[in-house]
Amino acid sequence: MAATPSFARWLGTPAERAKFREHVAATYEQPATHTYASVADAAFLDMVTLLNAPRVTVEAAGSAGPDTWVEAKRTDDATAYRLGTAGGGVPTTLGVGVVSGLTPAEVFAIVSTFATRKRWDPLFENGRLVRTLDATAMVACATSPSQWPVASREVICVSATRVKPDGSIINVSRSIDEPSIPVKSGCVRADLWLAGWHLEPTTDNGAPATKVRSRKCA
Repeated sequence: MAATPSFARWLGTPAERAKFREHVAATYEQPATHTYASVADAAFLDMVTLLNAPRVTVEAAGSAGPDTWVEAKRTDDATAYRLGTAGGGVPTTLGVGVVSGLTPAEVFAIVSTFATRKRWDPLFENGRLVRTLDATAMVACATSPSQWPVASREVICVSATRVKPDGSIINVSRSIDEPSIPVKSGCVRADLWLAGWHLEPTTDNGAPATKVRSRKCA
């Protein structure tokens, strides 16, 4: 499935992809030893569990359990799912699609960079790197704009990445307790249970492509 302009517009120009590609660490599975290694490891396990959960169409939603992805919206190039049946509270969501002509490393170089995030995330205001933990993990701060009557939200999280030998990339982010970082004036410190990306190499009409799965649970 070729990427349509609606899905590819935030991927950037070839020059931008080349500029940000250095942010992707081509590392394989290895034990993490940084301060928040246990938080990141737990997030990776939860990410894999959720990605492996069954997915059903909206027609089958009536028989879906709380651990089943139910189709919420479908476009030409992506499908959105919600975990379990519709209800109150903040939903846990999953997006699945294919980006044609780009490798996982190229896609990740764009979606993992604060400079390009506003292109694909309307709820992102700004972000910054707090500190680097090792070659594959960092502490980051991100804020979302105020939406009346809710104040702006600020998240302090550990963001960690693993690269598989086949070129697949898994990235997870989870809130951490960082008392040393004061809450930004006008913001409320939010708790992010899990957000992340799973990027797998594939082909589209013989050309390199990337299967994208992105999920978020506030």
